Amino acid sequence: MGAASLDRVDIVDAARAWLGTPYVPAAQCCGVGADCLGFVLGLWRGLGGPCLEPAYPAGWGERGQAEHLAEGLGALLAPRSDAAPGAVVVIRLREDRPAQHAGLIGMRGADVSLIHAYSGRGVVETRFAPWRRRAVAFFDFP
Repeated sequence: MGAASLDRVDIVDAARAWLGTPYVPAAQCCGVGADCLGFVLGLWRGLGGPCLEPAYPAGWGERGQAEHLAEGLGALLAPRSDAAPGAVVVIRLREDRPAQHAGLIGMRGADVSLIHAYSGRGVVETRFAPWRRRAVAFFDFP
C-alpha cells in the first residue's frame, strides 16, 4: 500500500493494527513496542511513508512553553484545522506544560476516538472527548 493511495479509512485501519502494542519509550515497532510519537512515526513508515524523525531538544517537554512536539511534527506533516479520522493530533497532558502527547484520530460508530500509545497501557483506542480540550494541533500525513 503506497502512501499516495491512502485514504482516511486506510490510515485508521492501519492504526488499529497497532492496538495492544506494549508501551516502550522511544520504540516504533507494531506489536513489539512504541511510545506515542513512535506509534505515529512507525504508523506512517508502515503506510509507505519515509522514515520521519522530528528534531527537538533533550528535555523538550520539561521546561519553557515552546511547543517543540507540535513544531517538529509541523515541519514534517501537513497542518489541518480540525479533528478528522486519520489526522494526527498533538495534546497537552497538563494545561501548564507544552504538548507531550500525540495520537491519531479515529471513529467508533458516531464517536470520535483517539488511538495512542499510553504509558502503562500500550496502544489503545479511547474516546477523544476527554482529550479534545487539550488538543494543540492537528496534522495530515503528507
